[in-house]
Amino acid sequence: MTDLSRMQGFADSAIPALEGRFFRPPLPEGYVPRSRLCQRLEDGLSGRLLLVCAPAGFGKSSLAVEFCQGLPDKWQNIWLGLSARDSDPGRFLERLLGSLQQFFPQLGTQAMSLLKMRQRHQPFAFEEWLDGLLDELAMHLMLSKPLLLVLDDYHLAQGPVLDRCLQFFLNHLPVGLVVMVTSRQRPDWHLARLRLTRQLLEINEQDLRLTHAESMAVLDRHSSSLDSEVLQNLIQRSEGWVAGLRFWLLAASEAGDESAFSQALRGS
Repeated sequence: MTDLSRMQGFADSAIPALEGRFFRPPLPEGYVPRSRLCQRLEDGLSGRLLLVCAPAGFGKSSLAVEFCQGLPDKWQNIWLGLSARDSDPGRFLERLLGSLQQFFPQLGTQAMSLLKMRQRHQPFAFEEWLDGLLDELAMHLMLSKPLLLVLDDYHLAQGPVLDRCLQFFLNHLPVGLVVMVTSRQRPDWHLARLRLTRQLLEINEQDLRLTHAESMAVLDRHSSSLDSEVLQNLIQRSEGWVAGLRFWLLAASEAGDESAFSQALRGS
């Protein structure tokens, strides 16, 4: 097996940690659809939590974007990209409420005032605050389409306090709200109850590895002149890691002499 950990730095540098954002990013150029995974995610909409966890470069965020673009018509979608600053639960909840107010402008006006009055990083009784907000949100959702809330790059904000905050949030989700989380590591949440009641769908690194057909589709979109033996070698070396496969293709295009690259790849 190829030691792909040596290429982790490439994946980390190729995927910048952007400041937390409300907008859903576009799919990358040459993206190959992951219909088999999107179908699993759609099946999971009957539950409460869609959890997508894998190291850098496996296409977690891109899968979430594709899934949101193809959501059934009856669904609404909120995208909340996280950053390190969101490790402060007060700031996270302020951004969360701000995103929900895009759909429900009258939601949580008093709750927002309380958040803005607090000092940054002061202890915050988020359970009581969330309890009131979620009761109010439940009333809005009764008159609305169901809502998918995506928390992208959760690992950037993850910490013990935010984990507890999200644990409470997930335990008290109102009907009509489903949460999707992408993260490089599994959050420290107790999910046994959700799993036992089939309210949790998990997609992990193994699920995200490209199939042979998906790898071939990536190569087809690259329009490489490498011979078929070398292409098969690239697929084998990448082991389904999409960033790894694109790295090898980039190396081939930048080598200039593709025949020399092919020879070097055979000999390595």
